[in-house]
Amino acid sequence: MRRGGLVLVVGLLGLLAACDSPEARRTRGAGAGADVGNRGRIEMHGGSEMYYGTPVVVSAPKTATAPAK
Repeated sequence: MRRGGLVLVVGLLGLLAACDSPEARRTRGAGAGADVGNRGRIEMHGGSEMYYGTPVVVSAPKTATAPAK
């Protein structure tokens, strides 16, 4: 049983060592790397229309009830 416990502890330590973020080691200049301090308004897709020109191949569902007013 002691050997099984030792294998378990060594395995868990190995898993914890492998779970290190690549951003933790990356630097930019003399400071932290990645996007540390990236603040402000973010504009996705530059205001473009998503799915522009994509053909619509599905018709609107037909309901048995009247539309809500």
